[in-house]
Amino acid sequence: MQPTSIALIGAPFTGKTELGVALSEALPGSFNLPEYARAYIETYGPPEHPAEQLYMVERAADIERSVGHLYPYVIIDSPVPVYAIYGAWFVELSGSDKKLDALRDAFNKAAVKYANSYDLVYFLPASEIDYTLDDMDKVRALSPPEREEIGDRLREFCVSHVEEYRVLKGPVTDRVAQIQKDIAILKRGK
Repeated sequence: MQPTSIALIGAPFTGKTELGVALSEALPGSFNLPEYARAYIETYGPPEHPAEQLYMVERAADIERSVGHLYPYVIIDSPVPVYAIYGAWFVELSGSDKKLDALRDAFNKAAVKYANSYDLVYFLPASEIDYTLDDMDKVRALSPPEREEIGDRLREFCVSHVEEYRVLKGPVTDRVAQIQKDIAILKRGK
């Protein structure tokens, strides 16, 4: 079975997780692949070195490949390019030397490699929603300017590397309805 893969790209607190849950409820037989970073941070704490972020990129890629053939729809909360763009930013904050430059190159290559490996790609811009942070969110929370910078980098990545993507705004119900319409169009084209 060839699944329909749905990638949700956006900075932290743009509603990816909430949308993934709502979409999985609306699409029978779907699998909502949760954000791997949450599980990583719960187990090991936040990454302290860019190499840990590269591990998350590689692990997220392994997980995406492993579940794809089992379900008709796979909803990916934070696909590989999100981790890779975040990792490249993390490297820039860490300085520059040969090892860090090699890591930055690895992140960029991973992001480009996976840019067009999803059937449907959605960019979620900064949300107007005021989220209540739970303990996990407080561990990985970025300041508003940092979230904005990551969001800008992800949007720039979509513009320059993703052949076809859609910007999703509005309430979750509207976002789910738009994705359902896009799936119907995709199915007619296959």
